[in-house]
Amino acid sequence: MSDSSFQRLYHNPRCSKSREALTLLDGQTLDIKLYLENPPSKEELLHLFKHYDGPASDFLRSKEAKEFAFDGNFEAANLASFLSAHPKALQRPILVRNNSVIIARPPELVRS
Repeated sequence: MSDSSFQRLYHNPRCSKSREALTLLDGQTLDIKLYLENPPSKEELLHLFKHYDGPASDFLRSKEAKEFAFDGNFEAANLASFLSAHPKALQRPILVRNNSVIIARPPELVRS
């Protein structure tokens, strides 16, 4: 993997998995997005869903979904609106490389 492979890391510095992924990516050229301080827009989330190789529901943290009373509608637009309004419920870390999206849980997925 070249140094410029990963373009963006959606990062929460208080999350151990997110910190571990960042450590594993040491030396990579990254745009680090602190998504709790600068929540992704609905459009940005829809873009992530589109380029992720799995269901959009993977982006939702179940504990926080309950905490913020998620309505259970996993239609992409509804989920994107919910996560934009409640970024704490967004799964992390998320890596974007070109048009590929990886939810790095476990963090070792950054190596794949």
